[in-house]
Amino acid sequence: MKSFQMLSSVILMKRILFVAGSSSSSFARTTAFVVPRHDMNQQRLMSSTTLCESNIPSIEELSTDPFMKQVQHASTLVPLLNDKDSNVDMYPMLKAQLSHSDGIRGFFVSYLTGSSEEEEEEEEKNMVVPKSLRRAMKKVDAKELVPLACMNVIMPTAMVTMHTDPNLSSSSAKTAKRGKVILSTLLQDEADGEKDDFLVLDNCLAMLEAADAAINTMEVEMDDDDDDDDEGDDVDEELVKYWQDFYVKWGYKETQLNDIITTISEVLA
Repeated sequence: MKSFQMLSSVILMKRILFVAGSSSSSFARTTAFVVPRHDMNQQRLMSSTTLCESNIPSIEELSTDPFMKQVQHASTLVPLLNDKDSNVDMYPMLKAQLSHSDGIRGFFVSYLTGSSEEEEEEEEKNMVVPKSLRRAMKKVDAKELVPLACMNVIMPTAMVTMHTDPNLSSSSAKTAKRGKVILSTLLQDEADGEKDDFLVLDNCLAMLEAADAAINTMEVEMDDDDDDDDEGDDVDEELVKYWQDFYVKWGYKETQLNDIITTISEVLA
């Protein structure tokens, strides 16, 4: 079951990242069990750490390799992020990988979908972005990272109810949860920063406005249109249109749109 859930998560993320890599918009083109005993966990963690450290890619590879290679590189780096036994300085490597679109997309395929049982347990205790990753994300071009980070939340959120298989729904929910932590972190860092633009906030507001508008078009009675004339005055209309088209393209209905509203509202809370 574990491998099945992992496979379904990877399939979902490949779909997200294909969309991010092939779509164009007003902003830049974004090219989204059995629990072992403690001693067995320790042995597995040690062997995993040793294996990952022996296969660490070079800075040049992380900076220049194409997308599929970046996915492989990330599968080596991600297990080391929260590994207390590792002495590897992750920041330079993460900075190199996140310096270009193929690296960004490749990294998040692995980060959002691939985790061991131990990592999932740790994740439940402390849902935060590792310090080295958070530091590296601050150096990334927001126009590359933010749209993908948004898709990494709304697409798996929608798939939770679009899937008919409970295992696939559960897998999507985990991916959405991790994506939500990333987006929330980007929003917090944006608020704490010194930049004049607020791309994360603008996209979150636009996603909410687009979802609300899409739901309204599905309703038979539209007599309260006048009450909404003043809403969304501060929202980027071009971004709203982008996300409206995105929702239509992927066939999101009222249930998925309401779930997106709930999730993005939680990010903004």
